[in-house]
Amino acid sequence: MFNNCKSSARMISPILVSGKVEGFLVMDALDQEQRKRLILAEANYLNFISQMSDLIANKLALNVTISKLSAIINAVHEGIVAIDETGTITSWNEYATMALNAPDEYLEGKKVWEIFKLNLSSINHVLEYGQDIVHIEIKSVDALGASTYIGDVHPIFSQEKIIGALLVFREM
Repeated sequence: MFNNCKSSARMISPILVSGKVEGFLVMDALDQEQRKRLILAEANYLNFISQMSDLIANKLALNVTISKLSAIINAVHEGIVAIDETGTITSWNEYATMALNAPDEYLEGKKVWEIFKLNLSSINHVLEYGQDIVHIEIKSVDALGASTYIGDVHPIFSQEKIIGALLVFREM
């Protein structure tokens, strides 16, 4: 497609993740007018592609971190359910779906009290005051019947603001 394109000027910035080159960000000038603009603003363009390379590298590194954390969370033999500040379930681990006999579609977007029968004041306390509640009785009702668990509720903070809570449950 670009076989006939000849570059008259080029700037290249490596995309480095953990010291390893994962790719390059390239800015080409394909004609004399673009070449002049590239050379006149060389420092600005170099700064720009360097920042974009860093941004891409950070995104790649974040994806690796997310994959690792997901593997850790799914290896735990406890149910983990995250809710937002309104009590809406936003994410969960594989053990939670197994323990609740619930497919992902069943949990997604539901209010925590639609799935679990628990003292709502416990959830509200965690969401309002940011204090852990531990060793509470949690009941769930699914297609196979009722189950009782022991669990904890922990606040989730972002920039010192409570943005949700984690409900962690295990068999009694």
